[in-house]
Amino acid sequence: MEHASWLTGSLVYLGAAVIAVPVARFLGLGSIIGYLGAGILIGPWGLKLVTRPEDMLQIAEFGVVLMLFLVGLELEPQRLWSLRKPIFGWGSVQLFGSALLLALGALACGIDWRLSVVAALGLAMSSTAIGLGVLAERNVMATTSGEAILSVSLLQDIAAIPILALLPFLAVVAGIEGSAGGGWLGAAKAIGTIAIIILGGRLLLRPALRWIANSDTPEIFTAASLLLVVATAALMNAVGLSMALGAFLAGVLLAESEYRRELETDIEPFKGLLLGLFFIAVGMSIDFAVILNQPLLIAAVVVGFLLVKAAALWAMAEREVEVAVVEAGLGGRYDATSVIDSRLTVLTNVGLEHTRWLGPTVHDIAEEKLAVVAPRGTLVLGGGLVAPAEAVAERIARERDASIVRPQAMDPAMGLRARGEFQRRNFALARATAELYLGLAGIAIREDAVAAAAAGTFVPGRMQLLEDDPPTILDGAHNPDAVLALAESLPALLAGRPLALVLGVLEDKDAAGMLATLLALCERAWFTAPPGSRALSPAALQSRARQLGFDATSCEPRPSRALAQAQDWAREHSGAVLATGSVYLVGELLGELDASQAAAAAPQRRLRSSAR
Repeated sequence: MEHASWLTGSLVYLGAAVIAVPVARFLGLGSIIGYLGAGILIGPWGLKLVTRPEDMLQIAEFGVVLMLFLVGLELEPQRLWSLRKPIFGWGSVQLFGSALLLALGALACGIDWRLSVVAALGLAMSSTAIGLGVLAERNVMATTSGEAILSVSLLQDIAAIPILALLPFLAVVAGIEGSAGGGWLGAAKAIGTIAIIILGGRLLLRPALRWIANSDTPEIFTAASLLLVVATAALMNAVGLSMALGAFLAGVLLAESEYRRELETDIEPFKGLLLGLFFIAVGMSIDFAVILNQPLLIAAVVVGFLLVKAAALWAMAEREVEVAVVEAGLGGRYDATSVIDSRLTVLTNVGLEHTRWLGPTVHDIAEEKLAVVAPRGTLVLGGGLVAPAEAVAERIARERDASIVRPQAMDPAMGLRARGEFQRRNFALARATAELYLGLAGIAIREDAVAAAAAGTFVPGRMQLLEDDPPTILDGAHNPDAVLALAESLPALLAGRPLALVLGVLEDKDAAGMLATLLALCERAWFTAPPGSRALSPAALQSRARQLGFDATSCEPRPSRALAQAQDWAREHSGAVLATGSVYLVGELLGELDASQAAAAAPQRRLRSSAR
């Protein structure tokens, strides 16, 4: 009977997810809504196929823990330190701003001040699982907006420590104030536990993982990966803290280890499955009796609650910014930036990218991107726009009574610090856009300001030449069109030198299209993996290169090692190195370069200090 019960439960959960999630995605609602809908459907208020959702919720909550562990693996300690201002700045404004407004509202309704504060602090928190789940689903975790949302979520988890210490001071049991001693003791335990995780992670985790990896037993390494997350979560749970915060800290401590890729690969399948079950369990746990008993009151509370949080977020956005240049993250029609009322819309170019979401042809993608053009607005088109995209732009401009502006080519006599002909086209587009915007305000553009901007414009990771031996070029081109533009500008930098290629590509990119151009330029290639779970394996790149008749290749999963090997080859052959294929790859290499330069400069600073 127990065996049959287990099979029935698995059939119900998996069947509900397989049906509900694709339907939700088809309707444009996202997979999380699909999982929640599946939970409602099979739960006590639906078909009653499951009557005890709390049992599954306890297990599935571990999916959130695994998700935060993987997020931590993507954030090296240096990068996390760079987020300290958003975490304690934006995070504090959102959390305590929302809590203040909610507490004032509760006090106005005559609720005891202690209960008001406790309830306000709880309601000011947001769901880390839903927030970060949506970011991961839309592939925007690495963007500025994604990091801002992550910062707010981390502050909320960190703030749990002082909030838990504060609760005993506010507790009222049978009219007697709660003891404050427990609060301070709980806070001390929490801080001590975090210190144990940090110190243990730095001193013990890497040697332990190295010892386990030497056993050459993949399933044991997978078990060790899960044990690491479970142990960290259990330690945090024992002192009443967020299990997800503990897993996140463990992930950050291992972000610079040589086993980051293996840990991501081992944990990712468990995270996806358990996170889906978590949202199903949440959907099953919704108590519709409360909603049905007082629907108007519940609706008013929810709307008021959202308005209060929106007010806090609005306060965060209130900055004295005169002009904002906002780049659409993906497409245009359904991108979050489409809510902005912009005077000008700029289209640089359209290539076959993100076809899964935007459509299979250049025409379809241009339709999605140009859906943000405002009626009677101005559309600025970049040079070299392909014919299908040009046709869509002209039709949409006619339909919306918008004007089209095409920039003039950049003056050949004007110097531009950024290298490459494509960057000159981009600068001409930026200049035309600025001139139009200033013209709307009655301001004439100053040529001396344009010349100063050209002399100072530098885009890290775009045709960036490192003055090393050998010359090393970093470029974030990640689609065939960008690679063609890169190839157009390379000869001026190579000066006839033989080229060593370091290539890393994400799995959803047109790797074959990029290889067709790049392999014709190089004599030797090293294939590597950009950071993140979406990386195409080096072996897959090597296989595609061989299909194109190019055999002078090597595979090295770690970008820094691949670059070092390519540079050794280039020195021996008086050549140059090009690292390209992904913005993430170039960012990883630049980050490691900055870290190595900082480490090299530290002894010099100490030497100068001792001399003084």
